[in-house]
Amino acid sequence: MIDPLLTYVEQRLSRDLDAALTLRSLGFARPLPHMRRYVPRVRLRAAR
Repeated sequence: MIDPLLTYVEQRLSRDLDAALTLRSLGFARPLPHMRRYVPRVRLRAAR
């Protein structure tokens, strides 16, 4: 049986890690505290 909370935490961590790597690749050294709000905008800018 998989613990739902553990799965949720793993998903959050993987999302935060992905966002941090995205920001770092764009030149941001430190991830922002409320990073998730900026990630969609950053990815849209990166896509263009």
